[in-house]
Amino acid sequence: MVYCSYTMSDREDWFPEDGDDLSQTLAPEVLQAALQARERFIATYRTRLARAEQEARLIKQLLTLGNEPPEDEDAVLTLTIAKSAEGTPLPRSRHPVVDEVARLLEAEGHPLHISEIMRLLEQQNAALPGRGDQANVIAHMRRDPRFVRPSRGVYGLASWGLRSTAGDDGPRRRIKKRVREA
Repeated sequence: MVYCSYTMSDREDWFPEDGDDLSQTLAPEVLQAALQARERFIATYRTRLARAEQEARLIKQLLTLGNEPPEDEDAVLTLTIAKSAEGTPLPRSRHPVVDEVARLLEAEGHPLHISEIMRLLEQQNAALPGRGDQANVIAHMRRDPRFVRPSRGVYGLASWGLRSTAGDDGPRRRIKKRVREA
């Protein structure tokens, strides 16, 4: 048997010529290395193909999202829009803690002070925005029309018919600047 002095390089595009009977000319180690290189090459492209197919499925789902109702029950649950007691759609907040605060207030049935809201959120291990301060939760709540502030530090649901006094805390004290006369 004659062994050829061919060596496998790391190049992925190495292929024998069609019709060559390499089993008679190449050493088994060289053939084994060539086979392993081809298998790695195929595995790489199978992975890429699987990713591309998954992306195509996701794009199709996005295209059909607004046009027809989803067939999957779990998808229906995630697309359900929250509704108030009157049946009007409620806006979705950007942070899930705001929805949690709305559920807490609904369960309590009356306005709560922000410290009590924070205590209940911490008991439920809710993910708090930012550093988890009261100010962060308040900032997210103030952007949501579901909430009103009937008094200082107290928050309730607008659906209860409460009147918001935000900004009606009275005039703020202004510091007068002294002007130096030269």
